[in-house]
Amino acid sequence: SEMLVLERLVRTPDEPISYFELGDILWKDKPDDFSLWALSRITYKLRNKLRQNGLSENYVKNVRGEGYLYTRLP
Repeated sequence: SEMLVLERLVRTPDEPISYFELGDILWKDKPDDFSLWALSRITYKLRNKLRQNGLSENYVKNVRGEGYLYTRLP
């Protein structure tokens, strides 16, 4: 699921992707399973994987009240 989020974020760098759009990607078959907490955990795991692979976790940023974005400048 982290890869689904990363794939979507890198398609439009520096543009926030809404929580709900990411939720549609992750829980398309079960929209009632969507939660901001679960999405937050997924992005937390994604940032950890970036860090473990020698990249900055700051590539993935939370835009409060909007969603997440991928930035090319960590």
